[in-house]
Amino acid sequence: MQEFMNKIYAAFISTVLISLIILGPAFWIVTPFAFPLFLIFSTGFSYLIEKLYNFLNIKKWSYFIHLVLYSAAGFLAILIFCSTSSEGIHSAPLMALFGVPASILYFHILMMIRKLRSELSKKKKT
Repeated sequence: MQEFMNKIYAAFISTVLISLIILGPAFWIVTPFAFPLFLIFSTGFSYLIEKLYNFLNIKKWSYFIHLVLYSAAGFLAILIFCSTSSEGIHSAPLMALFGVPASILYFHILMMIRKLRSELSKKKKT
């Protein structure tokens, strides 16, 4: 349950940051619409990435492998979104400029949340 909540927190923080980066002070206009999409794609792909990573059982290049997998997930999420939108799949390469960095941002925020929660639980035990 805690890991699921970590993913939700990371999705929310990532949505706000991406909206701030793209729109600046008008971020509040996009955030309510972007958060459900970000939540569905990021949480779903993050779960699949963790399952795939555990299945591959590669421990040496953990950060790099996660970075590649999250980048691919960001591109795949954009492909799915573009194929269902009125813009069509031809806009996917341009939209990938937002999807891949957003997924990498999500990955790093998720890592920071995990680290923070780990440190807080250590402090509670002492």
